[in-house]
Amino acid sequence: GSVVVVQNNDCVSQSNRSILLDNISDINIQNNKMDNQYYFAYGIIVARAMQPIRITENRIRSRLGILLTNSTSTGDGALIANNFINVIGSPDTLYTSALGIRIISSTTQDVNIYYNTIRLSGTPMNNNNGIYIDYSTSTIQNIKNNIIVNEMGGPAILNYSTGVTSNYNN
Repeated sequence: GSVVVVQNNDCVSQSNRSILLDNISDINIQNNKMDNQYYFAYGIIVARAMQPIRITENRIRSRLGILLTNSTSTGDGALIANNFINVIGSPDTLYTSALGIRIISSTTQDVNIYYNTIRLSGTPMNNNNGIYIDYSTSTIQNIKNNIIVNEMGGPAILNYSTGVTSNYNN
């Protein structure tokens, strides 16, 4: 199959999400700029995807950063690297979380989260996490060399999964 490339885009003031790829194989999301402050606004969502998945060198300013969900492995893994994610919290009645990178309900193999800079700022909310791994059955997840600043309170990394290695994160 061919690679789906989303590259060099400026996404500003989207009503819900800047980039959404659903049920696609072999993804490369690179060097995009997103500025989206709506209440449930993700910068990037990759759902039900077949690997390989590459999310690199993006600049995201949003209520929620990157979501990888329900993605399955073909053995090549997922790479989330060298992204700058600026999450600005502002609680409302519809959504009360501020998340930089979230991995959820995923059977993805070899998830590597490397060299990202994640900043959470603004009004503290219920769930304020730089990296949040929720109910994932991934066999190998590596979280290394990320810079996470959480000015809203809450953990830099919150993990509800097994098989996670985390080193050299600040």
